[in-house]
Formats: sequence, structure tokens, C-alpha cells
Amino acid sequence: MQFGYRLVTDDLGRIQYKQRPGKKKHFHLAIFVDESPESLAAIRMVEYRLHETFTEPIRHNDDRASGFMEQFYTWGKFTVEVFVLFIDQRTESFRFYLDYDLPADYGLNYVQIPVE
Repeated sequence: MQFGYRLVTDDLGRIQYKQRPGKKKHFHLAIFVDESPESLAAIRMVEYRLHETFTEPIRHNDDRASGFMEQFYTWGKFTVEVFVLFIDQRTESFRFYLDYDLPADYGLNYVQIPVE
């Protein structure tokens, strides 16, 4: 099974990030199951286990229409553990390394989102 990830952008194509004063930038990422509609139809739910330092490191997603997409902000790269529950009650586990690349910043590639 294949998984994908992408940097989340605004309507102008700028990468979204949050930053608290004196802290690192946290970039907005999305992870998802990157499979055919037929393969997605066989999945009931996906559990993503993010790095243990996340406030909510375990995320459950049953939204097949989005490819079981989960979004979050992060400053680091890490291994994501994935547990897939299929419609037939079978389960499979996977791992992938979240290794995103950031483009150079010329003042137009990024937009800061207010921190709640």
C-alpha cells in the first residue's frame, strides 16, 4: 500500500505555517492513502501514529472520499506508523518516512497562519 503527503497551501499556492515567538516554524502537511478508488473502497478506517511529541499522536480517519487524509502542523521529519482496517476486518500495518522538501523562501512562497 502506498501513502502520500503534501505541503498544504493557501489559494495563492503559498505554504502555510505557524510559528510561536522564539520557536521553530511548523509547516502544514497532509498525509493520505495514495491508492486507486478500488483499493480505497476496501478500507474501513486508517489509524496514523505520528511522532510521540504531538499533542494527539494517534489519529483515526474513516473519510474514504479524502483518501483518509489527515492534516497537521510539524517542524520535523519522522516515521509515520499506519494501521489499516479493511472492510473484511483484516488489518495491515505499514511505516513510511515523512521526508518533505521545502522550497526556498523569496517572500512569496509562505504564509503565516495565526496561532490559536
